[in-house]
Amino acid sequence: MERRPYPSFRLAAAKMIPYFVVFFVSGASAALAFRTPDKRNSTLFSLVAILAPCLLAAFRDPTVGVDVLTYAEPSFYSAISRNIWEYIASSDNEPLFSLLAYVSANVFQSSFVYYFLIELLVVAPVYKAIKDNCPRSLRFLAWLVFYFTLFGFSFNLMRQSIAVAILLAGFSYLSKKSYFKYCLVVIVACGFHDSSLMGFVVLALYVLFDSKKLSLLKKIVCAMAFILMLVFAVDLINFALPFKSSYSYQLHHMVGAEPWDVFQGIIERLIIFFPLFCMVFLNYGRLKDTVSHFDFCLMVIFAYVVLYQLGTISSQLFRLSLVFYALLILVIPLLIDGLNSRIDRSVYSIVIAAFLFSYFIYFMNTNGQVVPYTSDVLGISSLT
Repeated sequence: MERRPYPSFRLAAAKMIPYFVVFFVSGASAALAFRTPDKRNSTLFSLVAILAPCLLAAFRDPTVGVDVLTYAEPSFYSAISRNIWEYIASSDNEPLFSLLAYVSANVFQSSFVYYFLIELLVVAPVYKAIKDNCPRSLRFLAWLVFYFTLFGFSFNLMRQSIAVAILLAGFSYLSKKSYFKYCLVVIVACGFHDSSLMGFVVLALYVLFDSKKLSLLKKIVCAMAFILMLVFAVDLINFALPFKSSYSYQLHHMVGAEPWDVFQGIIERLIIFFPLFCMVFLNYGRLKDTVSHFDFCLMVIFAYVVLYQLGTISSQLFRLSLVFYALLILVIPLLIDGLNSRIDRSVYSIVIAAFLFSYFIYFMNTNGQVVPYTSDVLGISSLT
């Protein structure tokens, strides 16, 4: 993925002031919603938490996020006054995203509504996933993890952000072993981005790691073999797609990576997840006994790190890693919940959030051209 030179920390943070304002409003509202026993007040705070980032996305200039001008804007304007079936059939994008563009252009006739709905389809499913799967005391941490990880992608990789958010919302069906309903969720997610076929891979790995018959080592070996098969089956996946996209995955797009790029990626992962690795290593016995699906949680971390590294030789494999990246929003709180004491849970939550926050500033300033945030409507111009 293309990166820009990393500016000074102070300048990088200054360019992100609109993001910080929305983060504070949304975060505070989510914290109140998760802790308020009154259902009416909780619903009100939840709406504020969800709508704040959607409004930020809707008011932004089309220059905020590379993919806005690459496919989002062209999709919107090319849909105006077209026949719906003709437009969807001729679109380079997946059918449900094309439908979203068509409805926004012809029913609402507003690009504001278009970008609002795109972000809503990211934020709302994530919020639901957090409420369905995370313990109440750690839901706010999960919301922070979302902001410091997937939120940055949602202003650029819009189609895939929607898709992985929908997959995340379907995680509760996995934990309840409602596999048919989960598969329906995967199919819907594929309507926004074809990389959501990885949802079926997640299902296979979940069943594997939920098995009591295999040791953790054997499960890891099977997972490694599975991932390696995935690398060499990219062309097959592309061939099997029910619809074609100009962004589909093809193995021949792979290019050689510089050794420093690979090394830098490894260092980044180690730094970002250093507190998480320490927590798992120091409390392995306790977590294995108390965390449901502990083996699966470890697999998610492992699969993300491996696929992210493979992303140094293929941007498409990097995109596949985002499915596991999104699952960290649930995995991190679930692991922390297994710790022995409240003090331990609080300390690890603060440290992990602090590390991810630092990476959030770094990522936003070096990827996707989402910083500086500018908006003619709000009168926010680029910081010089």
